[in-house]
Amino acid sequence: HVRHPVPATPLRLDGEPIVVTASIGMAFAEDVGFDLSRLFHHADATLYAAKRAGRNRVMTELTDEDLLGRSVRDPRPA
Repeated sequence: HVRHPVPATPLRLDGEPIVVTASIGMAFAEDVGFDLSRLFHHADATLYAAKRAGRNRVMTELTDEDLLGRSVRDPRPA
């Protein structure tokens, strides 16, 4: 996994040890489609779902609850 080495890497800030973790959201074109902005938006939504689920995890699927109130379209104006 990509996420495992992150907290295992010792870091210090002003001499104090700090722990860094990684939350990763993934989306797959075969599930979402090949529109790049839609793909990025789904990946972003899964990233925030991973953070809400407790951080330091990889999420690859969204539930209906994750999408509630969130647009899966490109949020930028056309």
